[in-house]
Amino acid sequence: MDTKQEETQIFIHREKILDEQEKREVYEILEECDQDFCPPLSYRSSTSQKQLTQVEDGKEGVRRYYEEILQQPTLLVKREGRTIGFMSYRIGYTCKELEHYGKVCYLTTLCIRPSERGRRLAPLIYRAVESHIHSQYPDLVITLRTWSTNKAQLHLMDELGYHCVARLENDRGEGIDTVYYAKEPDKKIFKNY
Repeated sequence: MDTKQEETQIFIHREKILDEQEKREVYEILEECDQDFCPPLSYRSSTSQKQLTQVEDGKEGVRRYYEEILQQPTLLVKREGRTIGFMSYRIGYTCKELEHYGKVCYLTTLCIRPSERGRRLAPLIYRAVESHIHSQYPDLVITLRTWSTNKAQLHLMDELGYHCVARLENDRGEGIDTVYYAKEPDKKIFKNY
């Protein structure tokens, strides 16, 4: 019989990350997850960068990307006082690929420390962010983008009820498309987490 207690995490929403420890932890997580993205975060200048094939040289590391995250609303996931993951987002975002929705909530970045993966945290994070957003903006469409070879993310989109609304072929390189997903509000399914 396993007597190990189930590990619990807490979710904390921040309009901006101001706490110095939380800033350090978010930066650490971005560095740990840098190469998990296509292109890597260290080669980007923004969380909503449009040009993804002609990227920066990465000399700045994840610093520019991190500075932008600090200014965005963010859900921090903590366990035993330590940040183990986060999701950042932008309210009132617009872009050509999503223009038929008007202003949306755009989920910019989801990062979970590699040591914390495999615990089904990502669906919990999505649901907590969705619940928080719809408690404040009940009619707002939630959107995000990813790349076509990101199998784990694509599977999660199906699981959580997101649907593909735009596809930019070869946008991130030969055979790697950028795909935009959306989820319209369904007030019956959102509840507080």
